[in-house]
Amino acid sequence: MRLYYKLFDLSVQLLLFIAGLFMLFFDTRKLYSFYTYFFVGTWQLVSLLIHWIDNTGLQFFSERRFYTKTVLWFIIAGAICALLLLLKIPAIFLYLFASLLITPLLAIWYMSICYREIIHLKKRGLIHLK
Repeated sequence: MRLYYKLFDLSVQLLLFIAGLFMLFFDTRKLYSFYTYFFVGTWQLVSLLIHWIDNTGLQFFSERRFYTKTVLWFIIAGAICALLLLLKIPAIFLYLFASLLITPLLAIWYMSICYREIIHLKKRGLIHLK
């Protein structure tokens, strides 16, 4: 069951990510490619929460924990920049520009964690054949 969920999870992530890249290059208004930022990010946050709640048998738990801490610091930095905007300090623009560059890297990082867990689960399923 866990393997099928992870395969479905990674497949949806890849489809959304590739759709975003496709729209980035072929959408004339460039509006829909920004929507995929939110779709991929939301899907990965939900996946992260599901894995955090049900973390039995995760082989890359320490890497997931480091990824979670990185995402939390990124969200906290956004909240701080939003609060600074109330004080008329426009640090949010720097944060938004950085998020355009950092979030695709975070998405690729999370997909690589999921992919390695799938490979490990497949190998663990075949170990009884030795």
